[in-house]
Amino acid sequence: MKFSLHRFNLLVVLLLGMRCAAPMEASDAERNHIQQNGICFRLHDNAQRVAYMGKTYGADAADKERSDIRRYNQYVVDLFKQHFNFCPVYFFYASQTSELQARKSVLLNHNLEPDPSVALPKDIIMMDYNQRNIGESTMGSERFYILGTNIEVRPNTFTNQRLKVKNDSLVAQNASFLPFRADKSQILPTDVIRLNSMLAKW
Repeated sequence: MKFSLHRFNLLVVLLLGMRCAAPMEASDAERNHIQQNGICFRLHDNAQRVAYMGKTYGADAADKERSDIRRYNQYVVDLFKQHFNFCPVYFFYASQTSELQARKSVLLNHNLEPDPSVALPKDIIMMDYNQRNIGESTMGSERFYILGTNIEVRPNTFTNQRLKVKNDSLVAQNASFLPFRADKSQILPTDVIRLNSMLAKW
């Protein structure tokens, strides 16, 4: 019996989709605490990569890398402003994680700059987005996770949205269908929508 590639892809989507449940377990008290306190979402400034680009390829390459990172981080912040209302969200750079844990004023203002006038929440609850290391999961999936807890949310695994630069900003646009995400390191609008929905239903 012939089995078309399209049917095979559909079967893979269905089978993997069944395994994408978010492994969250939390008490009502923990949920309410996060909802009232808010989270500090970690933006990746890739400071070491920028330094490497500058050292290896020169200042122009470092500036371009820095500009691309800033464009992407602004895009992520905008996604949370548009699609996330479960709790307050503050932003900080990964290179300043230790400072934030020490309750230093490194949260970002609307210009994505560390600003001492941005008040710290009562408790520092940090959230990040990344992929598991190979071998850590059979899915190898992308995830939002809250540091120091077992709370994580996997976004939609399959989508035909891709990030494209338009008018010097990033926008998600539909592209030709692929059975798998092309770049799981990039957050899409549907991911933040799912995160908000899953936390609200928790």
